[in-house]
Amino acid sequence: IHICNENRGYFQQYYEKLWILREKLEELKYIKLVPTDDIGKLVFSVKDTTISGEELFEILRDNYHLEMEMSELYYVIAMTSVCDTQKGYDRLYQALKEIDSEITQKKLQQKIEYRLIMMMQKMRLQRNLFFCIHQEFHLLCLEK
Repeated sequence: IHICNENRGYFQQYYEKLWILREKLEELKYIKLVPTDDIGKLVFSVKDTTISGEELFEILRDNYHLEMEMSELYYVIAMTSVCDTQKGYDRLYQALKEIDSEITQKKLQQKIEYRLIMMMQKMRLQRNLFFCIHQEFHLLCLEK
């Protein structure tokens, strides 16, 4: 109890830094911060995005050297503590912001790829129709 009373300022700073981080994380477009009863637990949802929770976990670990607590299909959990630094919070936010923008690009890329496939199918149908008409015309000419 004496340790808590003596270090009350650390917990206040921890609390304030976490609220600032949470406010910034709310700005992400696709990666969603899930509300929890524990302010120190950050739960990120990637449901309805182009990546899974496991993929986000691996990207954060492999590309950004940020170790999360756990992941599952749609979620990643990060546990924070009074020992975390502002630099650590900034690194986490920047990493998630970059990943969030890449998810956007993937979604746009998927739309572009879909449109290209549809255009190619339409062109193939038009080409086949042209050859059918050409062949019919050729047969008509031969009959005359």
